[in-house]
Amino acid sequence: MVTMKTENETKQVAAIYCRVSTHEQGKGDFSSLNSQEDLLRKYCQQKGWAVYNVYTDTKTGTTLERDELNNLIRDAEQGRFNIVAITKLDRISRSIKDFLDLDARLRSLDVDIVVATQHIDTTTPAGKMQRTIMLAFAEFERDMIADRTREKLYSQAQKGFWGGGMVLLGYDVVDKKLIVNEEEAKLVRRVFQYYLEEPSSNKVALRLNKEGYKTKKRKSKENKVSGGGSFNHQNVQYILKSKVYLGIITNRGEDFKGLHEPIVDIQTFNDVQNEMAKSRLNPLMTFSDSDLLLLGLVKCGYCGKNLTTTYATGKNGERYFYYKCSSKSKFGASKCESADLPADKFEDVVEKVLIHLGTDDKFFNAVAAQMDDNGNDELIKMRESLAELKGNQGLNTKQTANLVNTLANKEESVPTKPIIEKLNLLETERTTIEEMIVQIERQIEIITTYNIPKDQLKLQYQRLSQVYKDLPAEKKKRLAKTMISSVESFLKKKENKGKLKFTFRGDGTMEMEWQKKGAPETSVSSALIGWLRG
Repeated sequence: MVTMKTENETKQVAAIYCRVSTHEQGKGDFSSLNSQEDLLRKYCQQKGWAVYNVYTDTKTGTTLERDELNNLIRDAEQGRFNIVAITKLDRISRSIKDFLDLDARLRSLDVDIVVATQHIDTTTPAGKMQRTIMLAFAEFERDMIADRTREKLYSQAQKGFWGGGMVLLGYDVVDKKLIVNEEEAKLVRRVFQYYLEEPSSNKVALRLNKEGYKTKKRKSKENKVSGGGSFNHQNVQYILKSKVYLGIITNRGEDFKGLHEPIVDIQTFNDVQNEMAKSRLNPLMTFSDSDLLLLGLVKCGYCGKNLTTTYATGKNGERYFYYKCSSKSKFGASKCESADLPADKFEDVVEKVLIHLGTDDKFFNAVAAQMDDNGNDELIKMRESLAELKGNQGLNTKQTANLVNTLANKEESVPTKPIIEKLNLLETERTTIEEMIVQIERQIEIITTYNIPKDQLKLQYQRLSQVYKDLPAEKKKRLAKTMISSVESFLKKKENKGKLKFTFRGDGTMEMEWQKKGAPETSVSSALIGWLRG
């Protein structure tokens, strides 16, 4: 037990914890932080306790994720006090589960919670029972308030009032009623019009950004400004899907006639929904199912973002695919100076690099040496991570067994729900750990392939040059990810020549020039290669 000795007595050491929501400040009845601290200091003085520190939070009691509460727990783990003094139970939490979880954690550290104004001392059985009963009423009250709030919002929606929250582009709010903002309403209609002209929320966003339009700017009660930025496909879709623009208020999945004026007519709205439905039935190639070989590996050398896929349609209807910087894809060409890379020519260069590993002795020797040297370091890190994960897996199994045992032998007064919820959390954690173990074991398997004899490795690469073109796309993708960690592209818009920087597994690097337009090179010339370091 933590104590502070004086000449004549041994004092217990207390931590004072105060919490107040913003709207509670200055309301009295121990609501303000100053009132709580003053009362608790006097209480500790009467009890003869030394005060180690005062921890104050100004966040809601619906969650335990609070800065000062976390600091308090860390200090408790250091054994700096043995009592936590609060004015009321709900200063810690309004949730029975959260309070009991925290209480159990503090008790494991020999720290007790004392509630000054409610005369609860958790060191006694009577105090523990009283604490649980009062917490039950606090949680019941919170649930009742939440239910009343939901009912109030539902009633407001039935009457056509706005229920609060982020106001949509095109409207302002006056006395809980949406009022059309005529200037913004023009922009909303433009969004719908642009989508009907070209059914792509991403292209609508790019067009709006190019024309200089911005998202709605909002100011909170605390005068914090948000919005006023670039459009992207998410906020465009949010506009296109909202029934508010038809004069409708939605609550609990039900539609009610709003008191506000519509901005978009029903025919336009339905036409847009039909086009969006078609798009969902015939989506563009996604990241995972695209035939492009290097998605996930290739990055923009200027802004560091991954390159995604896009395409252009020729006169005969054939699609021509490109690698495109995701910054440009989301926010427009002005966000990055990189050029779009024609997929066929770009992949042709990468293919030649892979095949060249087996056909050029100097190149192969440099790459093999680099893989061998750095692959060992990578392997050590992987195995350390795997050992740590397996340790966490064992701890998870032990905690689960302890909880199951507690559940089987618990007293009737001990609530079941918190134990079940902890078991569910442990199950989720166990699944995550198992998935990570499988991933790392696969990576270790890949890395260990570098340790095969060099002559065998050379033979495999020589065979690769003979069969590569006939491999299915999935095997080509897997091969590229096995050999290459990343490819960075340095090619600016309106420039024909650029540079590629390869990083191989094991951290070996290579740079080479290539041409975006015109016939691709037939081989990777050693004159264009900056050899691997070391």
